[in-house]
Amino acid sequence: MKSNNEVHKQIGESNKERMQITTECLTNIKVLKLSSWVEKFASLIKQQRNVTANYLWHAYMNGNKMSILMDSLPNLVGAAVFIFYIASGN
Repeated sequence: MKSNNEVHKQIGESNKERMQITTECLTNIKVLKLSSWVEKFASLIKQQRNVTANYLWHAYMNGNKMSILMDSLPNLVGAAVFIFYIASGN
């Protein structure tokens, strides 16, 4: 499992790459249209968007795991203390 910092770093890098591709397309839009490369560059942008969405999904799942852990931790600690209390003969 990747740490949250690693995932957010990858999200930033992915967004940067996608923005570079988009900027290149917008800068050279006339050449793209004349050469019929619009679909190729559109697929590159969509592919990079999917990569970013994948990293965002991992960040979302990491947040959910931490939320579940933090919400259930007090109950687990209480149960462990109770079991230790019972096991010690009381």
